[in-house]
Amino acid sequence: ENGETVLSHDRFRNNEERTFSTTVDPAKCYTLTVYDAFGDGLCCNYENGGFVVILEGVEVASGGEFTDETQVQVGQCNDESETSPPSKEPTSSPTVRPTASKADTPQPSVSASGNLQVTITTDNFGGDDTSFTVTDEAGESILANEAFESNEERTFDATVDSSKCYTLTVFDSFGDGLCCAHGNGGFTVTLDGVEVASGGQFTKEAQVTFGQCTTGSLVEDLL
Repeated sequence: ENGETVLSHDRFRNNEERTFSTTVDPAKCYTLTVYDAFGDGLCCNYENGGFVVILEGVEVASGGEFTDETQVQVGQCNDESETSPPSKEPTSSPTVRPTASKADTPQPSVSASGNLQVTITTDNFGGDDTSFTVTDEAGESILANEAFESNEERTFDATVDSSKCYTLTVFDSFGDGLCCAHGNGGFTVTLDGVEVASGGQFTKEAQVTFGQCTTGSLVEDLL
């Protein structure tokens, strides 16, 4: 990089093959310059000569067709390693440039379909004592029921986008919740086979959030 010579040789015999080794820092950039006094390069007017550069056991450059001088950069260089064109005429094989890669096209978000199950178990009071609703982020109801029998267990299913947030609200008109003053009722929320919330001890209304919400699952006695 600073122009100091790390390897050189200036005397060869006809049709001679020789290998020269040195220790370098592979994190730096190095330039190999090959000269030919007759201006015919190493190949291919008078036999098939050439040069090969190996760094850390990997061939990083090679060549042979040039006129009086050619250069190749190896190591960590700002530009890609390539054999420079000779000073008098271009080589017969042009440098192949890398194919420009296309920028990644943003992919539209895909809804994460999930299976929602809400199980309600009532206490000793049935009829219109217990009801529930499940709403999405926009407040739209996606699941609801208003009539249960006493000591009844029922499961309700819906397909939801599990990447969104949902709210289950359970109502009790008598104000004693589902447990434990008059029976051992309760509710359970399962998303994709995993229980994400449960409860039963509240007064008139309880809420639980689940899915991808800004806060974790929360069971709250509102009244």
